[in-house]
Amino acid sequence: MKDGSMFGTVKKALNKEWYNNEANWNFTFETDKEIYTYKVFSVYQIAVETYYTKTGFENNASHLEWLNTIKSRSVKDFGVTLDENSKVITLSTCASNSNYRVAMHGVLTNVTKK
Repeated sequence: MKDGSMFGTVKKALNKEWYNNEANWNFTFETDKEIYTYKVFSVYQIAVETYYTKTGFENNASHLEWLNTIKSRSVKDFGVTLDENSKVITLSTCASNSNYRVAMHGVLTNVTKK
């Protein structure tokens, strides 16, 4: 992790050149059977916390509140609309020191069978 090979490119998402380039806004996650495509909707730096990695919600309203909170933290508005059914992935890595994290959230846009 310290050599930047694990999610090291996530830090680049805070650069204006990165987040203003629409070619960077989509990424895939592959399993043996499927390819998941996500669209970035939020990128930011934050002090170490656990809220942005939350996975369990009491109801749809609390899920939507969480989505709106992490979206509002973003350094850029990516123009993505979210609702209580949105399925997201969170990527996170250490910033330049261990007191901060760079977080990137993407919303699932497509699943393709291999």
